[in-house]
Amino acid sequence: MSSWCRILTVVATVLHLQEPACGAPGASPACVLTWSGQIIAGKLEDGVCKTTVRYGSAKRWEDSVAVTSQSGIHATELPPSCPQITANPTQGQSSSEDCLMATIYAPVGARQLPALIWLHGGSYSIGSASAPGLDGSELAKKGKIVVIFLQYRLNVLGLIPPQSAPSASDPNLQVRDVILGLKEIRKNLGWQVDTSKVTLGGQSTGASLIRGLLVAPGTQGLFQRMILQSDPFAYGMAPMAETNNFRGRIFSHPALGGVTGFADLQAASLENVMSAARAVFSEARVQVPDAPIGQPFRPTYDTPTIPKEPTAEIFNNAGGLSVSPANVPLLITSTADDGAASVPPNLLSYLFLEPLLKRLLGDSGTQVVLTWSAYNITNDSADKRPDVAKIITDAAFRCSAREAARKWAAAGGRVYVGEFREGVHYPFNDQCSFCTGKVCHMDDILPTFGQGGAFATMITDTWLTFIKNGEPDGWAPFASSNGVDGAGVKALGGDGVVPACQADFWGNAVKWHWQLTA
Repeated sequence: MSSWCRILTVVATVLHLQEPACGAPGASPACVLTWSGQIIAGKLEDGVCKTTVRYGSAKRWEDSVAVTSQSGIHATELPPSCPQITANPTQGQSSSEDCLMATIYAPVGARQLPALIWLHGGSYSIGSASAPGLDGSELAKKGKIVVIFLQYRLNVLGLIPPQSAPSASDPNLQVRDVILGLKEIRKNLGWQVDTSKVTLGGQSTGASLIRGLLVAPGTQGLFQRMILQSDPFAYGMAPMAETNNFRGRIFSHPALGGVTGFADLQAASLENVMSAARAVFSEARVQVPDAPIGQPFRPTYDTPTIPKEPTAEIFNNAGGLSVSPANVPLLITSTADDGAASVPPNLLSYLFLEPLLKRLLGDSGTQVVLTWSAYNITNDSADKRPDVAKIITDAAFRCSAREAARKWAAAGGRVYVGEFREGVHYPFNDQCSFCTGKVCHMDDILPTFGQGGAFATMITDTWLTFIKNGEPDGWAPFASSNGVDGAGVKALGGDGVVPACQADFWGNAVKWHWQLTA
């Protein structure tokens, strides 16, 4: 133990505090903070302190609670990821059910600084604070802000408890983890963070989770700005019937050996639980065809945590959200080719195009799209992947985001809409050859955190002004009168082109997925 850590131990003893967590390799006396009455020391790198804390603990399928001890935490290292539904490049070097942790990046001596709290994406079922690119050092140092990456339980462990669990009637453990994390950050980092300047941001389903918080009781005041990047707005939350369908399939799976009692399921091996969940997840498109492509396990609405379907509320009753649009500026972006990562890896013929589109658009919507002149889909042997990529980009991301922005503005909110026409290749997309030469889903992550040369510098400069002031420099607010044709949308790098969406098409002639299942 270092001499300064021994001194902190003596001080803690005199003040009747817990023994400090300051003995980890690389811990620095310049990176000391207090969490729930315990002194913790993080790692100093180039003027920025990186500290991992445990914000909550939870027994399997039970609600998370605030912790009173950081015992066993490795404050100078990235945390273990929550158990993943599949192996993937965004998981940490290890995983554990003890994963309710946050990694904090703060300039040395941080006091009352604006903060960005970030929720990783991953279809509600994978991802972590250790994902490539999720390094807040550059933003913290350059902008003199605090950056925090918040982990939460995933997949079956965070969204689908067994019927015998006390959380069965409100299965949104994942959402409640996030709410607890936000409250604990506010409670414990009041010295470092200006709690009146907290931006909550996320990418993909991390952004969708923030959507869920907009109708959740008790979230008002926990954040003052929002950044939603590549949020698939076309998809809403799950009705309870869908969640119950998955629940029945998972907990009747042979991997669990017929066990039904809650105590027995809590004691079941993690591998058996995850084997059952993986089997159902992989067959979801066949067994539960109404569930969205790529994110079959999702939060459930019509519950105490999510009383209303949040997407429907944004589109139809934005003034009735728990978080008032008039009080929370919104920055919302998509990428030029968000849908390209979702297309099949090999050539797609017209024969297989229709069933794929039906998962997103329904029967009637698919027929409209197949005959719509703007997409010009021909019944021939040509590869239809470019057509599918454009349709998914428009329906799930670009056009639905613009419509959400219109609704936010109409409810008195200030909203800024952009499209990444340039990006930085994200490692997850190595498995998608069709993404080559495109700005795919997740290609906005690295530049957001300052990785990617001059383009990344432009993005971080813009994002930092929004985080600090609620207004990105050189960016006019989107108006409710802008429509969806591209007017008012800022092109971020690349060719500078902002594609149009067809007026009165998406959400009218062709329904959003949430309209089909709500």
